[in-house]
Amino acid sequence: AESLEDTALMVSYYADIIVVRHPEASAPYIFAEVADIPVISGGCGSISAFKGGSSGEHPTQCLLDLYTIYKKRGNLDNLTILCNGNMTSRATTTLCYSMSIFNSCRAFAKILPVKTHCSEQEL
Repeated sequence: AESLEDTALMVSYYADIIVVRHPEASAPYIFAEVADIPVISGGCGSISAFKGGSSGEHPTQCLLDLYTIYKKRGNLDNLTILCNGNMTSRATTTLCYSMSIFNSCRAFAKILPVKTHCSEQEL
């Protein structure tokens, strides 16, 4: 089997940009170290980090969510967002993290289902 480093090197010879989506959360970093072209994380890591998988994020879905909010509202100011989801969702946790960088957000709440795979500490 070809290593991630070898794959990144070979793809960089043929492409202008690489979008990596891989079960290993560190894959985009490995690609970025080896490739001499831009690397974008397309959502790497295990979906269920709390079941022994690697934690990951889903930045492309987050960008789509932010873009949709922007298109509907015309701005990203003074947001109060409620996400109803599971803590193991890469898309939800990435959106939570991304919203934390906007100073204009008043609140960000998350409702968890009754059955979740999170530990008491993560809740």
